[in-house]
Amino acid sequence: MRLSVNIFLSLLVFNSVWAHPPLIRPGVAVEHQNRNDLFGETTCKKVTMIFARGTFEPGNMGVLVGPDLEKALAHELGESSLAVQGVAYPADLGGYLDGGDAEGASLLAALVRRSLRLCPNSAVVLAGYR
Repeated sequence: MRLSVNIFLSLLVFNSVWAHPPLIRPGVAVEHQNRNDLFGETTCKKVTMIFARGTFEPGNMGVLVGPDLEKALAHELGESSLAVQGVAYPADLGGYLDGGDAEGASLLAALVRRSLRLCPNSAVVLAGYR
């Protein structure tokens, strides 16, 4: 019974997202859907945020939470104190139903290692949602 309820709820979520995918959000520019500060020419910042976007969201930061969180942190810390890196994992239904994406988890761990290696004195903040 529990399995059939889980399948029903999963199909319900899939159907609602498929019918209305969150691909565009007014006011969120395309450049804020992708952030790759760990791979650019930027210098080390006081804080590095690594963000994993929600299921079905575009880019590596998404549009629903990532850009707003980045903006809020930059406001609190100062833009010059914040580096941001999105996690470019599939963010698809399969990973959601499995409770997470193994490839995405490995990539997240690699990004944390890279951040600590490149900027050992920076604080690392991990954020994301399902």
